[in-house]
Amino acid sequence: MGWYESVRDGIYEALCAAFGLDPDSQDALARFVPAYVEDTETPQAPRNVNLCYFNIESYSGEHGLNYIMQKQVAANGQTKTRIAKSVPCSVLVTFYGPTADDDAENFWSLFQWDNGATSPRGVLRKKGIVPIGTPERPVSLYEVEGTYQRRRSDVRVNLAYLDISEHTSSEVDTPPEVTVKTSDE
Repeated sequence: MGWYESVRDGIYEALCAAFGLDPDSQDALARFVPAYVEDTETPQAPRNVNLCYFNIESYSGEHGLNYIMQKQVAANGQTKTRIAKSVPCSVLVTFYGPTADDDAENFWSLFQWDNGATSPRGVLRKKGIVPIGTPERPVSLYEVEGTYQRRRSDVRVNLAYLDISEHTSSEVDTPPEVTVKTSDE
């Protein structure tokens, strides 16, 4: 599983934790949906249904990626190389429905203040995803849909996903070539 899928699953589970829903329940699967990338064939939920879309936006190119490499040589001559890569991304969580404002405020406040193991932050930490700072306050607006307006409230969360890989090689093996980059360069 790549970083995108890990972040997507982590955000889904964090949303379930914020609203006290079991991630495997039909209620959760119907309420929290990854955003559609294409505008065509996008289903429209009724205006009286509470729904949440979330969209993961990665930073382009190598900007913001951090690599850390650690080598250990064992007594038997084997080299263990551990490479950690931090992938920063941003997630836009969009709430629709009659309680969109309250849902966004609830998610925002739990995300900002609660650090328990079952809180949104705790759920993400278990998956190697770390929030960067606190989320911005929710932004509420109306979205025009034909002749109707839908209530919408957005929360943006900045995250970093930690991807760790390990390689073992003997002395005769060539160690993998690694370039160390930081966001300061």
